[in-house]
Amino acid sequence: MRTALSKLTGPDRDRLVGYFTGAELDLTDICALMEQAEVTAYCSSLISDLHTHTRDRITADPDLPAPVRTALSTTCTYMTALYDPASPTSRLYLNARPDLQLAS
Repeated sequence: MRTALSKLTGPDRDRLVGYFTGAELDLTDICALMEQAEVTAYCSSLISDLHTHTRDRITADPDLPAPVRTALSTTCTYMTALYDPASPTSRLYLNARPDLQLAS
């Protein structure tokens, strides 16, 4: 995200910062800002890494009951698939939300 912030100025930069503070919540705008800053692939890889790290932490957490660990791990797996353009989950989601598709 630092790369995106360094490439954006003015209102676009302010809006991207707003996504982190909760002031801006429109996913379509987030996708457009990532594309404009030319960091779409980079951001997607960061999100995938975050999901993998989170899933690993959840799986190893002895303080979570087993059913909760399983449910959270499954959610992380789904989210990872959502951000993987090669996954059927991602393709189905993007087919349902053409407004989120970014230019190649």
